[in-house]
Amino acid sequence: MKWYNAIADGYDELRGEEQRAKLRQFNPYIEPDMRVLDVGFGTGISDEMFDSTVIGIEPNKSMLQSYDGNTTVYNRPADDLGGLFEESVFDAVLCVSTAHHFKDAERVFGQIRRVLRPRGYFFISLFVDEQDLLEYSVINEFEEEERCRVHHDIVVTYRLSD
Repeated sequence: MKWYNAIADGYDELRGEEQRAKLRQFNPYIEPDMRVLDVGFGTGISDEMFDSTVIGIEPNKSMLQSYDGNTTVYNRPADDLGGLFEESVFDAVLCVSTAHHFKDAERVFGQIRRVLRPRGYFFISLFVDEQDLLEYSVINEFEEEERCRVHHDIVVTYRLSD
C-alpha cells in the first residue's frame, strides 16, 4: 500500500495507458445497461471507459483522491467484500491487476462469484507471475463449467452460466 500512496498522484501517467489497454479488451462485453463492480477501482479508469453503472472497491484513499467522478466507491480491501452486496447483483466484475493484493484470494473469488448474476462476466487480468492464482478452486469451477474465454495469456474472461 505504501507504494500506491507514493505514486497515487502520478498513477494515471505511470500506469493509466496499461490499464486502459487491459480494459479495452472487455469493451465488447460491457453494455450501457450493465452494473459493473470494479475490484481495485484505483483512480477510476474503469468509470471513464464504460458507459455502464460502475461501483468501485478501492482500499487506498490516496488512489481515490484523484478520482472526481460520481460513482459509488467503497474504501475497503477486496477481502472485505462480504456484507456489501446482495447475491447476483452485478452483470460484470472487473479484477484488473489487483489479485496479487488479496490476502485470501479464494475468499475474494468466492465473493465475486456470489455477487455475479447468472450469465455475468468475471474479467480478470493477472501478472504473469500470478498464474498460480488460476489454481484456486473457484477459478477452476468457472472453467469446468465452460464459462471461460481466454483473450491471451494474462487476461482471462469468465462468464457464469444460467
